[in-house]
Amino acid sequence: MCESSKPQLPHSPPVMATLSIMRNAISANPVRVLPPRHSLHYLGYSAIYTGTCSPTVFDLVARHLLYPDLEDLFTELWELDANRLELGKDLILDPQGTRLHNSMHKLVEINGSSSYVPNPPKDNAPKPLFSYVNKTRLLTSPTYQGVASNFFVAFIELIPSYNPDILVNETVSSEKLLAQSKFITAVMQTAVMQKVRGYLEERKLISPGEKAFKELLFQMWFRSYQRRKRLSSSAFEHVFLGEGRGSQTLGFHYWLPMYLHESEGALDYFGYYEQRRGRLQNTLSVAFMWNANWLKKYATFMFGTSPEFDLGLYTVAFLRMKSTIPSGFRYALSLRVMNSRLALQCYQIDEKTLGSCYVV
Repeated sequence: MCESSKPQLPHSPPVMATLSIMRNAISANPVRVLPPRHSLHYLGYSAIYTGTCSPTVFDLVARHLLYPDLEDLFTELWELDANRLELGKDLILDPQGTRLHNSMHKLVEINGSSSYVPNPPKDNAPKPLFSYVNKTRLLTSPTYQGVASNFFVAFIELIPSYNPDILVNETVSSEKLLAQSKFITAVMQTAVMQKVRGYLEERKLISPGEKAFKELLFQMWFRSYQRRKRLSSSAFEHVFLGEGRGSQTLGFHYWLPMYLHESEGALDYFGYYEQRRGRLQNTLSVAFMWNANWLKKYATFMFGTSPEFDLGLYTVAFLRMKSTIPSGFRYALSLRVMNSRLALQCYQIDEKTLGSCYVV
């Protein structure tokens, strides 16, 4: 979402993007200096962008958290994620091809003045990112691949239902709706999503009951919304599967499709960005080319996590932040999970629909 909605400041280096931080009491009508679509609402602050989106933008935001219970919840969700593939055991990465943050932009002279312009990444990685994935573990986990009963639906089997080209309207068929319903039903049975539901119900952020929770998840994640005047996107497709436009990859914030596409030769890993993530070694920021033409300059993945973990994490973050500032468009949250800092950013389409949510 950030690629198309961020305000531009052509003469400022994006890696030094300035944030005007205005400490104010959180209320139903927060102070705004810029129009709503240019405001980034941060828990405890109203952070107003005066530069472009940057992978280091959250390093410039004071790390103030109003809801420490979220940190406890997310750490508990991590510990409950029984379907996660363990890094170094079930999942082995080869993160060669180090990239530097300041390589994303270059300084050029235009008409006698200096400007920072995008610097397309080069392929710094001679080998694939994924060295080994335990396919037996992957394909027998009920949230990834179905068991004998048709109660569970495969996350992998949802992928062919979507067309990643945002210039093509998504088709809605009875088979696709059934697959979506089965997937939601499957993840709702996991300990991760049961904990998410309990947390949201306890704080009255959702209506009680399994049926109401399922309807909310479907509305948030699978309801289609428009891009380029076409009904071609949904939060699930954008966040978990990724989309393409022109020469850009949009969204694509979940690790499993990256592995599948790379193993099929449809994705070329370009390298990673050095960052300090603490004990949460699963988190890595990378660049890649998808479908030969769709470039992703920067994306952060939590490698090995189950679909229900990412789904639960983003659902809770979005609903909690939205309850604080209902009229917001872009929300941000900085927190610690397993003694590692994570920064999340979410976008709202409307009152009930999520546009995107991801780790920065």
